[in-house]
Amino acid sequence: MSDTESESVSPIPDKVPETTVKVVEEHTEVNEAVKVESAEEPKTISNDKSDGAGDAKPASNTPAKPSSEPKNQLLGGFKIKKRTITTAESENSAPSPKPKSSGFGFSRRSRNDDGNSRSGTPLDDQRSSTDSYIPNGSSASSAYSRSRGRDTYEPPSKFKRPSRRGDIEYQSRIARQERERDEGDERRIEEEIRMKRQNLDNVVRNHYNERTFIAKGQKRNLSPIIKLRNFNNVIKNMLINGAVSGPGARVLDLGCGKGGDLRKWETARISQYIGVDISNASIVEAMRRYHNNRAPYEVTFVTGDAFGLPLPVVLRDFPEVFSRFPLDVVTMQFCLHYAFESEAKARMTIENVARSLKPGGQFIGTIPNSEFIASKIRHLPPGSKSFGNSIYSVTFEDTPPKSGEFENPYGNVYNYYLKDAIDNVPEYVIQFEDLRALADEFGLRLKFKKSFAEYFREQIPAWYKRLSPNVLDGIKRSDGSVGVERDEAEAAAQFYVAFAFIKAG
Repeated sequence: MSDTESESVSPIPDKVPETTVKVVEEHTEVNEAVKVESAEEPKTISNDKSDGAGDAKPASNTPAKPSSEPKNQLLGGFKIKKRTITTAESENSAPSPKPKSSGFGFSRRSRNDDGNSRSGTPLDDQRSSTDSYIPNGSSASSAYSRSRGRDTYEPPSKFKRPSRRGDIEYQSRIARQERERDEGDERRIEEEIRMKRQNLDNVVRNHYNERTFIAKGQKRNLSPIIKLRNFNNVIKNMLINGAVSGPGARVLDLGCGKGGDLRKWETARISQYIGVDISNASIVEAMRRYHNNRAPYEVTFVTGDAFGLPLPVVLRDFPEVFSRFPLDVVTMQFCLHYAFESEAKARMTIENVARSLKPGGQFIGTIPNSEFIASKIRHLPPGSKSFGNSIYSVTFEDTPPKSGEFENPYGNVYNYYLKDAIDNVPEYVIQFEDLRALADEFGLRLKFKKSFAEYFREQIPAWYKRLSPNVLDGIKRSDGSVGVERDEAEAAAQFYVAFAFIKAG
């Protein structure tokens, strides 16, 4: 250690001697610093450290000459600034190094020993080993009260855990928000489904309304599918007469359409007929036909949805009619497949049927043959969704399963086309075993289920003499026998089945 350094750190005497100081005059021009030394009267300073940065140089022992130049003198057009250097500063000492970067994206002010804040001290030097990085620059467990401006030691405050009650309230609020969001999604989905179903109902209703007016301007015997129509009417004749055990039966016809079966029921000698259909135009046409035919039985026609509403609601304007329930026969011809749009709709339909029948009463109808449809699906080319011929076509909205068996019993929609009759109206597959299981829940026991071809072959011998020559001529085939052939055979005899259930009790 040099003598100069020894003197700078020697013990402070009781009486602090006056120290001679040297005034350094500085001025700056662009990037150069010019220093001019001048003597100034000695100043007495205390033993406190200088506010300047860095260590002071030791001063010379030679007394400085008094300066005759005024303070802040201009030298060469530049303003001279003066600063005081104590004897504790060394002329040869290096300037204080710049603080190193702490590596964080922010800085923190440090403090001198007197508690005053200053900058320039590296952040890492001020951090204790227990400090953690906090974005606002504060320490999570500082042991010193830096905000009070002194080095008073304070023990770290005890860590306070969050309130458990707050956690529960927060979690409950989040759960409630998620539940409300889920409920909102469910309501939106239900509304979309409801609107879709309503649109499909409107499609069916509008189709049959339009077909009613189209049929008025056409002659039935000129229809390109006249033999198919005749064949279907013979099948319905057989079903109706097989369901009525004697005169005076009372009948409910759900999906009665334009009243095409009114004469068939007259042949069965019924006493009361109640027809319900969703198409108002069809109901108007059915009433016209009834009055023209002057059928000898009581008739009530109602426009309503017996698939989606309880029957007491549908018949609320006819209390005297509903008071005479239950009935002997419920019939649904070529319309039950519309009910299998959804489980709720199918259940409502079968419940209306079962509640309308007295014990021993019969539920008869005709629907598409699910076994035939499954067979056609299994023979479809990969990716194909449609099959049919020149008379009819079936086109699924989604690719059907290769097996032809649908996992969900409801909502398996396809668009059905029948030449001169049905123009791509949405229908639904009824897998017959699903219908049988549902009917069994409501006390309806299966009597029989047969394809049109099978049922016709079984019944035609007994009916051949009962059918009029005009009817027989209408179903005559090219070989002289009766029935349907070629494309019409597939579109009717194979595509549809006839069924009958009996109400238990």
